[in-house]
Amino acid sequence: MIVSHCQASTGLLECMNTRQQTNNILIENREGNTQAMMDSQGFDAWAENYDDTVVRSNSVGEYPFAAYTEVLDEVYQQVRQAPGLSILDMGFGTGTLTARFYAEGFEITGIDFSTEMLAKAKVKMPQAKLYHAGFSELPTDIFNWKYSSIIFTYSIHHLGYNQQYSLIKQLVPLLEEGGAVVIGDVMTATTEDMALARKRDSEQWDDEEFYPVVQTFQDAFPQMTVGFIRKSYCSGVLVMRVKQTVKPEENKPRNDG
Repeated sequence: MIVSHCQASTGLLECMNTRQQTNNILIENREGNTQAMMDSQGFDAWAENYDDTVVRSNSVGEYPFAAYTEVLDEVYQQVRQAPGLSILDMGFGTGTLTARFYAEGFEITGIDFSTEMLAKAKVKMPQAKLYHAGFSELPTDIFNWKYSSIIFTYSIHHLGYNQQYSLIKQLVPLLEEGGAVVIGDVMTATTEDMALARKRDSEQWDDEEFYPVVQTFQDAFPQMTVGFIRKSYCSGVLVMRVKQTVKPEENKPRNDG
């Protein structure tokens, strides 16, 4: 979940204090791609007030949580269009969105690296398969099942772009036929749009996070359809589905009667 510049919204003193008490860490992977995130202790400290913080930030209508409610509602609608009832939630946080599916009978599997947020999510979804893990060390159990939807809500931006693509490529084989990867986040359709959003919010913008740009996902995943539903100048929902290949009809002997 996004955290680093929640001071962009007014009245978020507890979030600012949390950030001052924790450390942002930069991790270099073997390809030299930078991955940015607050450590798990930072998210643990923020867990108590996370939901309230997001609600207030969303009401301001500015980065980073502009149209947050609309983004989650769109993710919800996209998941409900999938053919099945099984979800893999990559970074479920306190379970605000996933608990809606859980209440409707969806089978929920998910990971999050904050123990405090995990505890809050378990209260909302006691029978869900929830794992304490980060993106770099995925639990082997999640590879034992297929999912109608794999979702990321305000989480994938903690990975560098190449890591984002690699992670999704690792997860795509787990999709059921007709399933989708659905990402709700700070995002724009083009790099130009992202630059404009960054310029607009230059004082609050977090350059240590890597927000999805739809055109780069389209380039990275030519075997998938990549759609975009814009929700604000700096947020939206990206929907990825494996392109269905049409098998050529076998040559059949003609029956001329």
